[in-house]
Amino acid sequence: MFSTASLDSASSSSSSSVVPTWLPYLFTRPQLECLRVVELRVACAERGLKKSGTKVVLQNRLMEWVTEQHQQQLDENNRRKQQQQKTLVDPALDYHRKMKQQRRNNKNTNKNNNITQLQQQDLEDDEDSYDKTFTLHPTGLYLEALSRNFYTKTAKFSNLQVQQMYQNAKHADQNGDKQMARQILYQLHEATPGDGRVIRRLSRLAMELNEHDEARRLLQLGTRLTPNNGYLWHGLAQLELQLTGNIHKAREYYQRAIRVDPTSSPNPYHAWARLEQSQGNIRVAAALLKKGLRYHPNNNNSRLWHLLGSLYRDAGMYVEATHAFEKVMQTTNTNKKNNWSKAFCYTEQAYVAYEMGHIDLARQYMQQGIQMNPRHSQGWLSLAQLEESCRSENGSNNNIARARLVYQTAADTYERSRNIYHKQSNNSNSTTTSTAQPRIPTKPGDKWLALYLNWAKMEESYSNNSPKNYYSLADKVYSRAANVFPTEWRVFLNWAMYQAKRRQLDKAKITFKKACLKSGRHTIEPYRIYGEYAMEIEDYDVARMIFFSGAKTVSSNHRDGNIKGLAATLHSWAICELKLQNLDRASELLERALSLSDDSEEKSQFLSTKATVECMRQNYRLAKHCVTLAIYGASNNASPRFVSSLWNQWATIAEKMDDDGLAQYCREQAELVKEKSELLTSPTPVLAANRIIKESLGKAPWYNKILRDRFKRDFL
Repeated sequence: MFSTASLDSASSSSSSSVVPTWLPYLFTRPQLECLRVVELRVACAERGLKKSGTKVVLQNRLMEWVTEQHQQQLDENNRRKQQQQKTLVDPALDYHRKMKQQRRNNKNTNKNNNITQLQQQDLEDDEDSYDKTFTLHPTGLYLEALSRNFYTKTAKFSNLQVQQMYQNAKHADQNGDKQMARQILYQLHEATPGDGRVIRRLSRLAMELNEHDEARRLLQLGTRLTPNNGYLWHGLAQLELQLTGNIHKAREYYQRAIRVDPTSSPNPYHAWARLEQSQGNIRVAAALLKKGLRYHPNNNNSRLWHLLGSLYRDAGMYVEATHAFEKVMQTTNTNKKNNWSKAFCYTEQAYVAYEMGHIDLARQYMQQGIQMNPRHSQGWLSLAQLEESCRSENGSNNNIARARLVYQTAADTYERSRNIYHKQSNNSNSTTTSTAQPRIPTKPGDKWLALYLNWAKMEESYSNNSPKNYYSLADKVYSRAANVFPTEWRVFLNWAMYQAKRRQLDKAKITFKKACLKSGRHTIEPYRIYGEYAMEIEDYDVARMIFFSGAKTVSSNHRDGNIKGLAATLHSWAICELKLQNLDRASELLERALSLSDDSEEKSQFLSTKATVECMRQNYRLAKHCVTLAIYGASNNASPRFVSSLWNQWATIAEKMDDDGLAQYCREQAELVKEKSELLTSPTPVLAANRIIKESLGKAPWYNKILRDRFKRDFL
């Protein structure tokens, strides 16, 4: 059985036997403080020190040892310098000084010399002037030492070599050779530890290889070495959002990036503004963009104008939005290197034209953007969604055929660029891949996955999805996406969910397992959805094993236990234990989930489940306390249906406590909340594909229209 204690032990036992590879032999105080007690003891053993004592004692013992080592090195360096100075003294100059001292001694001992006082004074004056102005020719030993010091390299690589190595690492990364890129970048990092470009690229490669702790360590080390590098603080903020979703921490890092370096790059302003836009803080986002434009009035500000135009469009200020997009076009015309951004600008202008009712003009804008940049995935996706939205208005299937043609053309264009060629087989409509040339790996920041997933979602809604149709159009799209992106767990997860919806249980289980294997230790979401599917078919023992496997696998890659999605997985696991009547285990899992979650609505769901557990234990006071906390946390952001269910749950608890007045009041509040809600939200969970699409096109004007039409076809 798995408990919270075993979850912590699983994450600690995997790396407790050795010292981390990044720890040097002579370490610093910040590096030492990152080690745990077991690692401190191993470090003491490697250096011949005692291993007993508490963590503070071990740290002090190691710091005394490293201080002594540094002092020994300093003494050795001073001794070598003194020896070199003695070796480099010119023998002729040394001989002259010795003779001068000998003559002065003879003057004091031999007073009956034949040299007059005047001659002696002249001789001493000549000797003094000789000592001050005479220049002797250097000896061979002296010249050899100078030559050796002159030709000795003070840096491991020259500036030209550093540039060449960075370009080689960049090309290796683009060609898919991640290990070679990391090897070169680690050499550069050792030679130039303060280079932010090297640290950011190393951190990104570590993220792609699911080494989250290494990615965080690199960025934190970079910020300690160069605290005024805003580029590194920006990367640390992006890492927090990607790993933990900690918005408060990300805001802190963005603010630090802008404060230490407000003029070097507009990227922190743009990223922070996008974060505030996603949270609904439009005024804050606009203020950040305008501040960025003040610091960057002329160069590299096209991204700021672009996002500001999007904010104006969302607010219905189409004149201001058009002006902002014209600024983007002017910037790209003056700087030919940013010519690729014109395609994004055309897409935004198409959004404005669509909002103003000019559908043909919007289609024309998007076609211009695609012609300028055929690899512009957002432009292809926007054009396909535009055709699908036109079908939603007039009910014609011709627009679905046009949208399907856009998707097909876009996929063919992308696959040809990566040397992935499809041809029809003789027996079926499935596709096979030609292997005439090796395929080109995906480049960093590739957004084409959203296009394939949205294409599959459209086919799910509009094609023949009868269970009798064993291999539907949506299956073909998912199969094609799995061939193009064989390592993307999102493809297999959404494919499995589609198969589960069609009641293809055996195929769904196989595909769910593939999604979990593809995700590795990167995310826990496939395990959570797979476990919830097992609970849906009432296979609770299998669901428990899935939740346990997911929590153990993902926790082994994180020391602090702060894993994105772990709290929701523990909540689903607690519901599974509740179905199996394991109340103690369910309560334990809910306590752990509450300690990990920072979202108020999510905590309200956990507290509601906790109240159910306490009701089954007949601990009604604690159940009442939990449900009141849930209502308080869900009063602002949660859906009205969920808030209404919380009031009904409180009413049920009040009835069991024989408090009829409170029960009646809670029922009235539940009905009041239900009456105020104009449109009940969908009870189904948000699919992973919908979330990816929203990241790419969440602000498109036809997005909500398409989702409403798909929802009607799926559930009505």
